[in-house]
Amino acid sequence: MNRPQPWWQESGPGQCEGCESYYQIETGYYCSACDAPLCPACIRYQRITEVLLCEQCREQEAT
Repeated sequence: MNRPQPWWQESGPGQCEGCESYYQIETGYYCSACDAPLCPACIRYQRITEVLLCEQCREQEAT
């Protein structure tokens, strides 16, 4: 039996700057440092500081 995908797993109007995939806006996140939009697949959660960072901000913080 084929079930339809839940709405939040379908491609949507938002496009991730990191991986260029499309996602539903309602399921997106934003970088805590630069406010860049992030898709659920690209988020990096830092448990120590409890912030979400995009790849660029994460690299800057590491240096």
